[in-house]
Amino acid sequence: MSRDVLILSPHIRVDAAWRIPADRGVGQAPVMNAQDRPVGLVSLAHLLRLLNEEGGALRDVVARVMSEYHVPALPVVDEQTHALVGIVSRGDVLRCVVTDPPLTLWA
Repeated sequence: MSRDVLILSPHIRVDAAWRIPADRGVGQAPVMNAQDRPVGLVSLAHLLRLLNEEGGALRDVVARVMSEYHVPALPVVDEQTHALVGIVSRGDVLRCVVTDPPLTLWA
């Protein structure tokens, strides 16, 4: 059990709800009301689904794979050599969804 718990307010903006946990290296944080009672839990996986959903379906392939298979990150490989060039995390996808156009526009 961890006692140093990141706590979020129910009035937090969506962009802060993903940025604050991601900056602290945690995947979720409890939401507490003014009486210090838990009222919910925000997870990066949940935000990924909510922010990247359109018409009941996830908009981009990366987000669908991460959500359906419950993986926090995916490796990125060079198409020609298959060498590892990086990694895409839920936080990366959320950052793009919040600050940039839908990922489907990049394809």
